[in-house]
Amino acid sequence: MVFWLVLFHIIFAIIAWLVILPRVRRFAGEVNAITIPEFIGKIYSSEALRILTALIIIAIYILYLVSILKGTGEIVSTLLGINYETTLILITLPVMVYLALGDFKAIARTNFMHGLIALAGAIITSIITISFIGGLGKIMNILSTMEIKNIYKPELALSIVNGMGPPKLAGTSLVTTLVITIAFVISMAQITAPHLYYIAFTAKSEETISRAKILAPILIAIYALMVFPLGLTSWSIVQSFNVDILTLLKNPDQVVPLLIKNIIPISLAAIVVAAIIGLTLSTLDNASLLVKYSI
Repeated sequence: MVFWLVLFHIIFAIIAWLVILPRVRRFAGEVNAITIPEFIGKIYSSEALRILTALIIIAIYILYLVSILKGTGEIVSTLLGINYETTLILITLPVMVYLALGDFKAIARTNFMHGLIALAGAIITSIITISFIGGLGKIMNILSTMEIKNIYKPELALSIVNGMGPPKLAGTSLVTTLVITIAFVISMAQITAPHLYYIAFTAKSEETISRAKILAPILIAIYALMVFPLGLTSWSIVQSFNVDILTLLKNPDQVVPLLIKNIIPISLAAIVVAAIIGLTLSTLDNASLLVKYSI
């Protein structure tokens, strides 16, 4: 799964930034559009499509933000020992302030800083977790023998967690096909990401687009290589903790707090937590901006 996620992410990042972004910018300039709904509406000369596009963006981002806030809220509240609801307020309040006071340029600058912190956090976490285990080879050995209270085997992973996953696929050759398909779908979302189109609409110049076409795929590739293997390393490490793995499988958001508390030094843990919060803030302001300009 990790291999395919990294591979597809890099491939679709290249397609998105080198092929789709310049074409969308050119088409948007031809119809004088600065938002996705406006772009769709003018391309197809349809007010109904413009409204439908706006509604779809709003609905999707509401669901997306719920999942992001849920995960970040659990991580931060667990680490800091504060109320979950209070954590959500503390996370969303800064976004509301600088969205109200700043403009698109301010959001772009803060997102850039959030991205740098997130990249640093991903690199730190990846290096520490792999070093803690003793290398990638040992990770695969641990996972291949992983059991949970003598009832869980790796080949049953699709069916044991909350009844999720098709049980008939477990232990068959179709598991590989399913995993590759999931990785493909997740990665393909890059070429349809609304923020990509807003970059195309609002970039200052063609020079800016040219730099982004080179830099963005490289940074996405580095981030994918650092982040996606964390699933393997994390589950390998938590085997040594005195925790119920089945409970963690049902609520994976608790895995990161366990890692931060147990293996990451406090000085570096601060960067990792800042990275998690920064990614959430970036997602929140991007989503708010997209919804704002979709209405």
